[in-house]
Amino acid sequence: YDQPYSPDLNSWAVLTAFQNVVHALEDAYPGKPWLDDISRLLLTAETSCYWYWTGQQIWDQQVTNAANAGYEMVKNEVDAVLAAGKDRTGPTIFAPWITPENPGGKRWGQGCLLDAPREGTVHTFVHDIAGLKRVALVLRAATGETRIGMTDNGPYPSQTDAAITAHYFTARLPVGAGDVRYYIEAEDGKGNVSRGALERVYLA
Repeated sequence: YDQPYSPDLNSWAVLTAFQNVVHALEDAYPGKPWLDDISRLLLTAETSCYWYWTGQQIWDQQVTNAANAGYEMVKNEVDAVLAAGKDRTGPTIFAPWITPENPGGKRWGQGCLLDAPREGTVHTFVHDIAGLKRVALVLRAATGETRIGMTDNGPYPSQTDAAITAHYFTARLPVGAGDVRYYIEAEDGKGNVSRGALERVYLA
């Protein structure tokens, strides 16, 4: 994912946003009959076959189509949740990825392995219907725990006319930190906090 635009990343950004919409409404209005409809559209958007045909617009568009259809059904409900102060769902955090994949080690080349730069960057998507107050990368190394504020690069630049899409966040990793565990923590505009899975990387 080293290009300015990726159809796959676009779909993940759209899906991250729609996941937050669906889960926030499930928490605020359990049992509502229309939850089944938007949950089905969410599951449709998540089907893995849409990621197999990258570069074909008819497939690259499908996740956005499902998310747009679902959001159109419930956008007034989202507004009602926010107006009533009923949002108690934390931000949705997409599983982070690092470039290069193995900082200071080896990376994939064309039919070979190449030396990877020591400077690494963590990437993720985060979305919340109430907006985001902060997103931080938490590093745990032998020297202790460090928090790094992640840079908000704005909504991912969708080319599929997405009604909603997650914000794209990045953070630089410290060179030479060694064996590091890390996770992402995000807080929304209502004070709800989410934490991602604990990941591991070696920083040479």
